[in-house]
Amino acid sequence: MLATPSRFSSVLIVDDSQDDAFLIARDIRKQGYTIAWERVDTAEDMRRVLGERYWDIIISDYNIPGFGAEKALALHKELGRDGPFIVISGKIDEEIAVSLLKAGAHDFVMKTNLSRLVPALEREFRDWKSRQARIQAENALRASEERYALAARGANDVLWDWDLATDSLYLSPRWKGIVGLGAPDDGLDDFTVKPREWFDHIHPDDIDAVLTAINTHLAGRSANFVIEHRLRHDDGNWRWVLARGMAVHDTDGDAVRMAGSFTDITATKHVEQQLRKTMDELTNALASKTRFLAAASHDLRQPFQAMRLYQYMLSEKVMDAECRKIVTNLGEAMSAGEALLHALLDVSTLDAGVVPVKRSVFSVFDALSSVGREFAQEAVVRGITLRVAGCQGRVDSDPTLFARIVRNLVTNALRYTPSGGRVLIACRRRGAALAVEVWDTGIGIAPEMQEAIFEDFIQVGNPQRDRRNGLGLGLAIVRRMAQLLGSDISLSSQPGRGSRFTITLPGVTPEVEPIQAAPSPQREEVKSLGAQRILVIEDDEIQGAALRQLIEGWGYSVSLAANAEEAFARVMEAATPPHLIVSDFRLPGDLNGVEAIARICSDAHRHIPAVIITGDTARERIKEATATGHRLLHKPYDPTELKRVIAQLLAYPEDTTIGSEWLANNCL
Repeated sequence: MLATPSRFSSVLIVDDSQDDAFLIARDIRKQGYTIAWERVDTAEDMRRVLGERYWDIIISDYNIPGFGAEKALALHKELGRDGPFIVISGKIDEEIAVSLLKAGAHDFVMKTNLSRLVPALEREFRDWKSRQARIQAENALRASEERYALAARGANDVLWDWDLATDSLYLSPRWKGIVGLGAPDDGLDDFTVKPREWFDHIHPDDIDAVLTAINTHLAGRSANFVIEHRLRHDDGNWRWVLARGMAVHDTDGDAVRMAGSFTDITATKHVEQQLRKTMDELTNALASKTRFLAAASHDLRQPFQAMRLYQYMLSEKVMDAECRKIVTNLGEAMSAGEALLHALLDVSTLDAGVVPVKRSVFSVFDALSSVGREFAQEAVVRGITLRVAGCQGRVDSDPTLFARIVRNLVTNALRYTPSGGRVLIACRRRGAALAVEVWDTGIGIAPEMQEAIFEDFIQVGNPQRDRRNGLGLGLAIVRRMAQLLGSDISLSSQPGRGSRFTITLPGVTPEVEPIQAAPSPQREEVKSLGAQRILVIEDDEIQGAALRQLIEGWGYSVSLAANAEEAFARVMEAATPPHLIVSDFRLPGDLNGVEAIARICSDAHRHIPAVIITGDTARERIKEATATGHRLLHKPYDPTELKRVIAQLLAYPEDTTIGSEWLANNCL
């Protein structure tokens, strides 16, 4: 609390005698006061002086011709002054003195006893300052209470104050509006009740959580009391509120009060619920789309694979030039369709999260040069200048995924750059990082499309959906692979002038040497194939017959089964287990290809190398097939790839290359 000043510094003297006024001022100064003073003897002068400055004390002579203490006091009050007003006189009637005190004078002093003047001035000035401080405090409290009351009535929140000693709960009028007992603008006042008024309205499923939150805060284990819960409205519905509060503790640390607010968040909760419902519907729609694509892709792969097998065998037997040309054109048409299916597979495998990141330190320029050599001939055919340039820095990343990203970007650049244009594959330093860029002078991309092109099935400059220009998945796959590497793809493009795609990778200091992979031992190929027996499990009759004919044409002995049970029977009929199993993943009956292979290996009490063939792109199916550790081929596959895998597994049957690695290196 501020100390009340007891000394004054300015005095206005109302007196018709300059000498008397001087004596009064001198007497005050003798008591140690340094004061500014002035004398007036008319109403006009007093009004003027009071308007010019503030005076701590007014001393007025009672008898002044035409003026006097009574008129001076009236003017003092008229002008709204409330400071000490002291009457001084040589002689004054007691009745007059009493009337002056009643009119507002604070004291009177006889001129014959001026020794009382300064003590009276000090006392009245001190009392007046105390009154002023009290009035200010009362006004501040009144204003604060008015603001609080106004806020309580006008706010959407309920204000509450819980007296823990008396177990009484103050609630502002808004409470009645939230629980349906009235509205805050219908004349209702705030009120005090027992806490049961609050607790009885809480939803039964929320009451334990609310009480736990209160007790946790009162015990000092949480900084604030905050919880969302439901309150029963009088119409039977439930309103959501956000309850917040804080405890007040005494000097012993015990909680004595808890105050806070309730905020009605019902509308927000309804929006959240609607948003959640919409998100669930969207998720279900996306899942349905994924299942549809997986099923459609699988069903399309079956005839594509059969056609590819027969086209391959036909190409080996046809000798006539015209017929070979037809077979070649047939193969090219099939390749275009297969490319579209493989693009769908790429998206599915990346979304399935089964592609591992195999990091190593490698030269960016060497990797870019390798990609440049791959596309050199295509660039010449298209009449495009392709150049590789840049720094000799090294990065720590996955070289396979990195090369695939650059290949896709170069493919895009060549596809949308007209003859006579240029494509540049470059690398530049950005601090400790390396930025790999693919520039082209192609058609460019409009600003409004520069983000959309990274989405699935979005293409620029192909309104006719010409299948030769792809499916619109290339850049979507690039973004997914970049995210696997912990990077992202950025784009700068101007329509009609070309584009620049950039991926930034962390650089490696020169002291770090690249990790050299140990050279693989040279192994001799198996020269005799006839003794190698292969079990083929394929439920599609056309593909099964084609596979049998194809593999037998390579010199192997083949046993064909249409399902798991038939495969078990073929193994039982044979004197020894097969040397290798080629099985479709999806099989009729209770067992799929993975389970059938596991059963055969278990019965044979040894590991049998296997190739799992699938046309399924569903995430869960890809994960299941990948986890087996067997080789994985996706329909439609190139028969020469199957031939190579069979030869490798039969030559080295204990080679158990993990399926996920195979997927990353061969199926993306």
